[in-house]
Amino acid sequence: MAAKTTPNPAPQASACNPLPVVGGVSQKVPQGAVVRFKFFYCTSPGHLIVRLGKVGDPAPSTVLIDQDVPPPNSIDLHLPSTTPGNHALTWTFAPTDSKNWQTVSELHASEALRFRRFHSNQTHSPLVLGFLFLEVV
Repeated sequence: MAAKTTPNPAPQASACNPLPVVGGVSQKVPQGAVVRFKFFYCTSPGHLIVRLGKVGDPAPSTVLIDQDVPPPNSIDLHLPSTTPGNHALTWTFAPTDSKNWQTVSELHASEALRFRRFHSNQTHSPLVLGFLFLEVV
């Protein structure tokens, strides 16, 4: 009789694993939906700036976060309600260790993951620069 084998467990997903890319840089969001931007720094602390602005509006974008991380280990930011139209969500992360860093950025709308990107020092960029266009309908 052959020995019983136990299958290897599936690898546990975590925000800092290079999980699959999800969604494009333009997302339709229903007006009134709960929209959250999540940012995970995985290996190096740094400085994070997140802005939200209406496309074509001469007023400057609203700064939602401008702080060092940690603390906290991750950012879970509920975006303010927006009017219908096109909006730009942008973020910049400057890691303190430019030789060893990685981050994951996500956008959730009504609890559904709509966007995910993994960045690291392997991208040969000293900063994480990210953006999303949100079409509020």
